[in-house]
Amino acid sequence: MASACLWVCWRSSVGGGDEAHSRLLDLADAHLMRHGSHGFSFRGLARIRELKPPAVHSHFRTKPELVVLTVHR
Repeated sequence: MASACLWVCWRSSVGGGDEAHSRLLDLADAHLMRHGSHGFSFRGLARIRELKPPAVHSHFRTKPELVVLTVHR
């Protein structure tokens, strides 16, 4: 668990200023508020942004990472 937290902290400090990264966090935040953490997927976020799922994975390694970054934002 500690290594996952270190990855999240490192990734957010390295990639956190990117505009696409920020827009995906905004979108994830809206989905978390509406559907909870089980109500969205990388594929669903990609579909809304008209992206392919790997584009979302290039910003967030895992769904838990995305949830942690969204909540701690």
